[in-house]
Amino acid sequence: MSAATSIPAPKFPARVWSHPLLAALDARARTELESAGGVRVLADGDKLFGAGDPADALFVVITGAIALRSGARRAELRRAAAWDVVGEEAAARSHATRRHDATAVGRTELAVVPAALLRRVMARGEETDAGRRTQRWLVRALASDTLERADFARDLPPRAREMMLDAGRPIELRRGDTLHRDGDESGEAYFLAEGIIQIATEADHARVLAYHKAGDFFGDEAIEGETRDATATATSDAWIFAVRADVVRELALAHPDARARAMRVQTAARDRQREIRENATRHVLADLHRFETSRSLLAIDQEQCIRCGHCAWSCAESHDDGISRLLRRGDVVVAKVRGEAKTLLLPSSCQHCKNPACMIDCPTGAITRDADGEVHIREELCTGCGSCAKACPWDNIQMAPRGDAKRSLPIVRTESPAVAVKCDLCHGRDGGPACVSACPVSAIVRIDPSVDLDEVRAVLDPKAGGFGADAARVAPKRSGRAQSLLVPASLIAAAGVGAGAFEALEGASRFASGVVLLVMVLALVGYAAVKRLGLRIRGRASKLARVRPHFVVHLGVGVAALGVAAAHARGHSPLAISFWAVAGLGMLAGLVGFLAPKRLARIERSALLPEELGERIREQDARVFRDLSGKSDLLKGLYARVLRPFSRSILVLAHVCVTGPSQRATRARLRAKVDALVGEPDERLDGLDGLVAIAVERQALRAQRVLTRLLRATSFAHVVAAAGLVVIVALHVAAELAR
Repeated sequence: MSAATSIPAPKFPARVWSHPLLAALDARARTELESAGGVRVLADGDKLFGAGDPADALFVVITGAIALRSGARRAELRRAAAWDVVGEEAAARSHATRRHDATAVGRTELAVVPAALLRRVMARGEETDAGRRTQRWLVRALASDTLERADFARDLPPRAREMMLDAGRPIELRRGDTLHRDGDESGEAYFLAEGIIQIATEADHARVLAYHKAGDFFGDEAIEGETRDATATATSDAWIFAVRADVVRELALAHPDARARAMRVQTAARDRQREIRENATRHVLADLHRFETSRSLLAIDQEQCIRCGHCAWSCAESHDDGISRLLRRGDVVVAKVRGEAKTLLLPSSCQHCKNPACMIDCPTGAITRDADGEVHIREELCTGCGSCAKACPWDNIQMAPRGDAKRSLPIVRTESPAVAVKCDLCHGRDGGPACVSACPVSAIVRIDPSVDLDEVRAVLDPKAGGFGADAARVAPKRSGRAQSLLVPASLIAAAGVGAGAFEALEGASRFASGVVLLVMVLALVGYAAVKRLGLRIRGRASKLARVRPHFVVHLGVGVAALGVAAAHARGHSPLAISFWAVAGLGMLAGLVGFLAPKRLARIERSALLPEELGERIREQDARVFRDLSGKSDLLKGLYARVLRPFSRSILVLAHVCVTGPSQRATRARLRAKVDALVGEPDERLDGLDGLVAIAVERQALRAQRVLTRLLRATSFAHVVAAAGLVVIVALHVAAELAR
């Protein structure tokens, strides 16, 4: 595909302004749009935009044509000829995305009209008759586009779609708004143009029945005149075209094949989603809007992460102001990555949204998005107003002190002491993001959730097949058993090498064995440098569970070096004892580093920094006092005899640290024990469930603190012992050279 060329800001041909969407604009508005816009030239086959791209401009065809295609069939929906408009959705909503693939047919020339500016100038005249006509035309164009690609409507003849357009109305919903509730009258059927609608029951045990995405037809109970049997809620901003039930009913009776096809599609989608929901793990589908919006989401595999903090430290060190753009706090979700369940921490770090909310209200244009979709803040343009930080739905932008070097920049004169900062993916840094390359265990990675998370992809991707099959189609599953056997197999092989080296070098000169041992010591010490340099991760979620080659080599060389050291020392010398001490502590650190993160991932309910654990335990104690105030003596007695001892028991703490049970399972066992003591239900036990949860969480927090300290202590002991070994080897070499 050849690149498009741009001609900077010429005057548009006069006929551009004759289009119904632009005809009502005054001379001032036209001048502003011409100054900010331009003319774009595409060769035959060039792509103007693709489905899902941000809708940041609309286009008027001057010469040539643009073909619009959509859906799995890739059939041509329409062809925009000279003086037609393409990309009307950009004028309707500030966070719109493209609905089609648009491709040039022959050499095509287009007038580029910036969407944000067009919406502003249209708002100035929306109270006039011409402005209202423009809005009506725009709504009808968007509704027509929606029907052309929606289930049921796209299989109807043009005249039938015109009937729907005459009998419909637009509905705009904000995230969290309710479209209808269970039991409401069904007076309309719906065609979803943009956004995600969740269909769920409102019973005692509420459950999600389906998710509808752009292009879906739903609310078909209106055809039969039935009441709503579920509640529809927008999980993201949505644009819906609602058509009166009597019109849809008439067309369904007149075109039964079209309705049957639509129902088959809808039933198949619901069946597939039911399989997804039944196999989905902890609330990964609870925030589909975030996963749909994110282009580059930072994720940390909690079963690999050793909670060392290198990611945040490296982020701070890689920026001149010393402020980390990554905060190790955020949501913890369990999601399937290529068919394997992973516990992922989503720390507070910019996710480079496909439609960044932070860009909308920036008064100086300091926030920009490059051709690769990465969102950057030009700090020399930032006035420190904080609009972007307030607009970010996930609090991933922070205000930081403005350095002296940035105060004197001539581009923006401001007295503000603050400047907005966020993750910039270490733009311009060799090796990519510092947090990724600094992670010693390769636990941190950037992912595109709509591609890399199985459940999210299966719900959002209209071409997705079955739940398990789709994961296999995207990336063949690698053998986890082969990976798990790699480390022990390497250790066994290294032990054999060490034994062979002992036999071969035992009778050799001490000089020869000393040289071999010195080389191996240097290789072992060099592991730290290799780990610091980091392996540049260019893959996505498939890298989350990989075995680290440098770590395996380090283990193998360490075990083999034991045989060489024994052959060289020929006894219980300080050198041999030091080697055994370092090896023993290294094996212990490796074992703890392998087991502890897996236990932590199971018992953690939220991401807490190690230094916050003690304070959270004290908060739990204060909460107990609050919750017991004014309660019955029976409840207080149960807490004193059962729950309090449980929350402080050393044996329970050891059990949690060793087995790592989930808090849910522990709560169920503890509640069963209490119920066995109490017998029949008693109204005096009101508040018992809350106290059980506190006791379990307090014990889990203690286990988190123990395991985190163990991770740090064993690694620190190994490093100290290794430093001592290096000193002993250096003294030994110096003594031998002196002789």
